[in-house]
Amino acid sequence: MFHPPYIALHLDTAAELGRRRVVVLKGGGGEAEWTGARPLAVHALHPVLGRTEQHWPALADAGGQVEAQDADALFDVWRGRREDAAGSATVIATAALALYACGIDEDPAEAVAHARSLWRSRPVG
Repeated sequence: MFHPPYIALHLDTAAELGRRRVVVLKGGGGEAEWTGARPLAVHALHPVLGRTEQHWPALADAGGQVEAQDADALFDVWRGRREDAAGSATVIATAALALYACGIDEDPAEAVAHARSLWRSRPVG
Protein backbone atom coordinates (compact mmCIF):
# COMPACT_ATOMS: atom_id res chain seq x y z
CA MET A 1 0.00 0.00 0.00
CA PHE A 2 1.37 3.37 -0.91
CA HIS A 3 -1.23 5.27 1.12
CA PRO A 4 -1.33 4.12 4.77
CA PRO A 5 -5.05 4.95 5.25
CA TYR A 6 -5.89 2.25 2.69
CA ILE A 7 -4.39 -0.43 4.93
CA ALA A 8 -7.31 -0.22 7.37
CA LEU A 9 -9.77 -0.04 4.47
CA HIS A 10 -8.44 -3.28 2.99
CA LEU A 11 -8.48 -5.05 6.36
CA ASP A 12 -12.01 -3.79 7.12
CA THR A 13 -13.24 -4.91 3.70
CA ALA A 14 -11.68 -8.34 4.14
CA ALA A 15 -13.33 -8.71 7.54
CA GLU A 16 -16.73 -7.66 6.13
CA LEU A 17 -16.33 -10.27 3.38
CA GLY A 18 -15.69 -12.95 5.99
CA ARG A 19 -12.03 -13.42 5.25
CA ARG A 20 -10.23 -14.91 8.21
CA ARG A 21 -6.67 -14.32 7.09
CA VAL A 22 -5.42 -11.39 4.99
CA VAL A 23 -2.02 -9.78 4.65
CA VAL A 24 -1.49 -6.20 3.47
CA LEU A 25 2.05 -5.07 2.70
CA LYS A 26 3.73 -1.72 2.98
CA GLY A 27 7.32 -1.89 1.86
CA GLY A 28 10.04 0.65 2.57
CA GLY A 29 9.08 2.84 -0.35
CA GLY A 30 5.37 2.11 -0.06
CA GLU A 31 5.47 -0.70 -2.62
CA ALA A 32 3.15 -3.67 -2.27
CA GLU A 33 5.96 -6.17 -2.72
CA TRP A 34 8.99 -7.27 -0.81
CA THR A 35 12.37 -7.85 -2.38
CA GLY A 36 14.01 -8.30 1.00
CA ALA A 37 16.25 -5.27 0.43
CA ARG A 38 14.29 -3.02 2.80
CA PRO A 39 12.32 -3.62 5.98
CA LEU A 40 8.65 -4.38 5.51
CA ALA A 41 5.51 -3.51 7.44
CA VAL A 42 3.06 -6.43 7.37
CA HIS A 43 -0.50 -5.69 8.45
CA ALA A 44 -2.65 -8.76 8.86
CA LEU A 45 -6.07 -9.97 9.75
CA HIS A 46 -5.30 -13.14 11.69
CA PRO A 47 -7.91 -15.77 12.60
CA VAL A 48 -6.77 -15.95 16.25
CA LEU A 49 -4.88 -12.73 16.93
CA GLY A 50 -7.17 -10.35 15.05
CA ARG A 51 -5.37 -7.39 13.53
CA THR A 52 -1.62 -7.43 13.79
CA GLU A 53 1.24 -5.32 12.55
CA GLN A 54 4.71 -6.75 12.21
CA HIS A 55 7.93 -5.20 11.05
CA TRP A 56 10.04 -7.63 9.07
CA PRO A 57 13.73 -6.70 8.84
CA ALA A 58 15.57 -6.52 5.54
CA LEU A 59 17.29 -9.73 4.51
CA ALA A 60 21.04 -9.52 5.13
CA ASP A 61 21.87 -10.93 1.70
CA ALA A 62 19.40 -8.77 -0.27
CA GLY A 63 20.14 -5.59 -2.12
CA GLY A 64 21.29 -4.34 -5.44
CA GLN A 65 19.51 -4.83 -8.70
CA VAL A 66 18.15 -8.09 -10.01
CA GLU A 67 20.53 -9.08 -12.79
CA ALA A 68 18.48 -11.71 -14.59
CA GLN A 69 16.05 -9.81 -16.80
CA ASP A 70 14.99 -12.31 -19.45
CA ALA A 71 13.52 -15.78 -19.34
CA ASP A 72 16.79 -17.58 -20.13
CA ALA A 73 18.68 -15.70 -17.40
CA LEU A 74 15.90 -16.37 -14.89
CA PHE A 75 15.93 -20.04 -15.78
CA ASP A 76 19.71 -20.12 -15.27
CA VAL A 77 19.30 -18.63 -11.78
CA TRP A 78 16.60 -21.20 -10.98
CA ARG A 79 18.80 -24.04 -12.19
CA GLY A 80 21.82 -22.78 -10.21
CA ARG A 81 23.87 -22.03 -13.32
CA ARG A 82 23.96 -18.31 -12.59
CA GLU A 83 24.22 -16.32 -9.37
CA ASP A 84 21.89 -13.39 -8.78
CA ALA A 85 21.88 -12.42 -5.10
CA ALA A 86 19.15 -9.80 -5.44
CA GLY A 87 17.01 -12.10 -7.57
CA SER A 88 17.39 -14.99 -5.14
CA ALA A 89 16.56 -12.71 -2.20
CA THR A 90 13.41 -11.53 -3.99
CA VAL A 91 12.27 -15.13 -4.50
CA ILE A 92 13.00 -15.97 -0.85
CA ALA A 93 11.24 -12.82 0.41
CA THR A 94 8.17 -13.46 -1.74
CA ALA A 95 7.99 -17.11 -0.70
CA ALA A 96 8.34 -16.13 2.98
CA LEU A 97 5.39 -13.77 2.68
CA ALA A 98 3.32 -16.45 0.95
CA LEU A 99 4.15 -18.98 3.67
CA TYR A 100 3.11 -16.44 6.31
CA ALA A 101 -0.01 -15.27 4.48
CA CYS A 102 -1.23 -18.86 4.04
CA GLY A 103 -0.67 -19.64 7.71
CA ILE A 104 2.01 -22.24 7.05
CA ASP A 105 4.49 -20.26 9.16
CA GLU A 106 3.29 -17.94 11.93
CA ASP A 107 6.56 -16.17 12.66
CA PRO A 108 8.47 -13.95 10.17
CA ALA A 109 11.86 -15.50 10.98
CA GLU A 110 10.36 -18.97 10.65
CA ALA A 111 8.81 -18.04 7.29
CA VAL A 112 12.13 -16.68 5.97
CA ALA A 113 14.03 -19.77 7.17
CA HIS A 114 11.42 -22.02 5.56
CA ALA A 115 11.61 -20.06 2.28
CA ARG A 116 15.42 -20.30 2.29
CA SER A 117 15.14 -24.05 2.80
CA LEU A 118 12.73 -24.35 -0.11
CA TRP A 119 15.04 -22.28 -2.32
CA ARG A 120 18.06 -24.41 -1.40
CA SER A 121 16.17 -27.65 -2.06
CA ARG A 122 14.76 -26.65 -5.45
CA PRO A 123 15.63 -28.93 -8.35
CA VAL A 124 18.81 -27.64 -10.01
CA GLY A 125 21.07 -28.93 -12.70
